[in-house]
Amino acid sequence: MSPQRNRRRSVLLSAAAVACAAATITVASATPASAATGVLILRHSDPAGNITYLANPAPGCYSVRDGYNVADNRLNTYVLAYRSTFCNGSAIRIEPGTAPSLWQTAYSVQVPS
Repeated sequence: MSPQRNRRRSVLLSAAAVACAAATITVASATPASAATGVLILRHSDPAGNITYLANPAPGCYSVRDGYNVADNRLNTYVLAYRSTFCNGSAIRIEPGTAPSLWQTAYSVQVPS
């Protein structure tokens, strides 16, 4: 390879490395500091039921249109499961590292702040 071609290749590789580093920084900073870490998996016990994944969710109420009755909490915090759509009424607390079957179908989940 000629020296000019080697230099061009080196510049391209350096540019690619800078772009990858910038993408990594962007992804790492996309999660708010107050967000829970991990994933919450909400599913219906019916094998044909939909599965909802909440990865590193920010604090707040999340509605689950089709409902769920199994909450696999792989977050670093507890969550609250509600039978209502907007996190109203009675709730069940689901601790980190647990995956309980719920009393009835739930339609929203609260991630604490």
